[in-house]
Amino acid sequence: MKFLVAGLGMLGVNVVVQLHQEGATVEACDIDPRPGELKLNRLGVSIRTHAADVADFVQLANVVNTVRPDYIINTSVSRATDRPALMTQVNVIGLVNLLEAAQLFKVIRVVHASSTTIYGSAKRDPKRQGQVSEENLISFADTFYGATKQAAEGIGHNYARHRGVDFVAIRFCHIFGGGSTSTGMAIENLVKAAVENRPAKIENRRAFWEDREDFIYVKDAAGSLIAGCKAGEIKERGMNVSMGVHYTFEEISALVKKLVNPNLTVSRDPALGSPFLRSPLAAPYDTSLAQRQLGFRPKYDMETAIKDFANALRNS
Repeated sequence: MKFLVAGLGMLGVNVVVQLHQEGATVEACDIDPRPGELKLNRLGVSIRTHAADVADFVQLANVVNTVRPDYIINTSVSRATDRPALMTQVNVIGLVNLLEAAQLFKVIRVVHASSTTIYGSAKRDPKRQGQVSEENLISFADTFYGATKQAAEGIGHNYARHRGVDFVAIRFCHIFGGGSTSTGMAIENLVKAAVENRPAKIENRRAFWEDREDFIYVKDAAGSLIAGCKAGEIKERGMNVSMGVHYTFEEISALVKKLVNPNLTVSRDPALGSPFLRSPLAAPYDTSLAQRQLGFRPKYDMETAIKDFANALRNS
């Protein structure tokens, strides 16, 4: 099996590493692959990379034609909340271009890194008490990012239905483990401070949360995308992947103290406003569909993930 990974950010690098460890043939593309190459080289992984903008069909088609992969894993993403047009180009048009190239060059399956933001405000409805499952009615997303993820999935589903492109979307909650730009950075900040034996100071609204949130370790997120390639026939094309346990910020802080550094202290910039996530997640995400269709269960619970990330920081 031959894989093409689109996007060499935190998630894409971890996908490449796991595929390389499995002995698979893997290449990658990014608008600028050099930072990803440096990360891979530090991990002892050297692969062929290609410079291509996913928003440019000609560039992308040339890469897919050159690589001729069996599977494409799309981890390319923009979170430029102040530039919704750019987010649309990367998160929506980028996927369309991958799907077009997949159809043209007969790729077996495209596996797409999606997001639980596609559920919009429905997942945070104060009246909701149970888990959010794939069967829940999706409301309009309440962020530009979530709207691009909704649009991308809808287009992917219709490429599968009408154009014969096998498409799978893995819906992640907050990913953490080495460069998160979302709420996962909160856990990373706590662990980094504990390893470096310094206070953890919250200076970013994304770096903490109120109530409870569900997470996934980046190594498990990468593993689920690979499982999406290897699975048999897929009937339900969008699946949640998370730890299936939701935590308060205080519970995570206590775990980091217990597992990494009992002397860790946490302070908050007094000028900092409310957290980025302003309403609670009533229950963890329902991940049973990914378990049934992909045979995927996370290898890391929160404790083992924190310890693994701390060890990675110590050895970096």
